[in-house]
Amino acid sequence: MDFLVLFLFYLAFLLICVVLICIFTKSQRLKAVVLGGAQVCSRVIPQCLQRAVQTLLHQLFHTRHPTFIVLHLLLQGLVYAEYTCEVFGYCRELEFSLPYLLLPYVLLSVNLVFFTLTCAANP
Repeated sequence: MDFLVLFLFYLAFLLICVVLICIFTKSQRLKAVVLGGAQVCSRVIPQCLQRAVQTLLHQLFHTRHPTFIVLHLLLQGLVYAEYTCEVFGYCRELEFSLPYLLLPYVLLSVNLVFFTLTCAANP
């Protein structure tokens, strides 16, 4: 299949899912089913396990996690290493001007400054 057809299928699937979620969240019957299922699960799952999962989810999603910062910096480093190895040399052979080739590095520096500022400040 062509990429465009697959992308359109994916986009249609996402839109249908969003519409269905919007419709079902307004339904009182669905809310009652979800609350009933949550009550059944809370009686089956031990209290200590519930607290441990709540603490883990709070640590992952509501606090700054150093793993995110390390992974973000690693990903940016790998992207610019690939740019340097492949694109930069190829563009030099095509005789692009140097300021245009150094522009991504300037943007990376600005991005890292703002990323560091947002990591150091309170949200």
